[in-house]
Amino acid sequence: MSKKPKISHLHLRGLLVSNMIGVGILSLPNSLADVVGNNGWLVLLIAGFLFIGLFLIYNQIFNLYPGKDIFEISRETLGFFYYPGLVIMFLYFTLFAAIIARNLGELIKIFLLQTTPISIIILVFIMATAYLTSHEIDCIARAGYFIYPIIIIFTIMIVLISLPKADYTHLLPVLKTDLKSVVKGVGTSSFSYFGVEIAFFAIPYVEDREKIVKSGVLGIITVTLIYIVLVIMTLAHFSLEQIKSIVYPILLLVRQLDLPGFFLENLDGMILSLWVLVVFATIAPNYYAAAIIMSKVLKTKHHKYFVLGLVPVLLIISLLPENFIVLFDIVQKYHNILAVLTLLVIPVAILISAYFRKKVQK
Repeated sequence: MSKKPKISHLHLRGLLVSNMIGVGILSLPNSLADVVGNNGWLVLLIAGFLFIGLFLIYNQIFNLYPGKDIFEISRETLGFFYYPGLVIMFLYFTLFAAIIARNLGELIKIFLLQTTPISIIILVFIMATAYLTSHEIDCIARAGYFIYPIIIIFTIMIVLISLPKADYTHLLPVLKTDLKSVVKGVGTSSFSYFGVEIAFFAIPYVEDREKIVKSGVLGIITVTLIYIVLVIMTLAHFSLEQIKSIVYPILLLVRQLDLPGFFLENLDGMILSLWVLVVFATIAPNYYAAAIIMSKVLKTKHHKYFVLGLVPVLLIISLLPENFIVLFDIVQKYHNILAVLTLLVIPVAILISAYFRKKVQK
């Protein structure tokens, strides 16, 4: 790396929001309806608070080792487990990027390019993302900050044009869900919050260190509010049984809405086309993380040497599932296990080891 990247606290917030909100939001109401019925907003609220706690853990790690990045801290605190930890994180970010690419490819093929082979769609998207990934985290953060207002604007637009036909009686009864379903729902909704771990690679380079917590917490709160609003608006337009049978309820919601004056048709196509930018800002940080972890494992000076090498890897992994059912099965069996290790187990192990070492030194 020729020079140390510099990130503002606003860029950090944009990076977190754009990395967490991706293609999964379009099917989120369907996933929650199967588990917690019409109380999806509740589990999203709980999950939001849990991920705020995770972000505070990440920030505390860097407070204990100011001026050091996650690799220097991990090498010092994990010892023998440093390289196994890197391998786990590499597998997590690689699989996550491939899952996002496959999801986007399926969406584009279904709604926009029905006759185009999905392999071509995914390959073009990965190649386009590779250009941004070859740069440092500050460039990726600025791209996320550029996408940030697009996410907010489209959320507000969907809410405004769907309010007149909303029926909030579909939200009743409230809080009629057992504890077991709530716990399972929190686990289901957690997939939509994956992406907060990009803070590992961004926090060391934030200039306004006193504003890191504020920006990070506001970013996660923003994501939580967007999820809750969209889930509520979807429930207000469809019955619970309808949502359970619709894979992408939010797209169907947009398709059924008409703008005042009827001056624009095929609104779902326009939103999906622009949503490609949002997913672009989601896959790039995970692609970057996989590349830079590989560079640390193989001890090279720059991660860009591995960006192109990961293109066929991501393409092959993304094409392995035969359909959506197999894809979701892979997510539940393998990716979620890697996510728990990457987002929770490894950071907590680093934090505990750091506190122990600091205490011993004193």
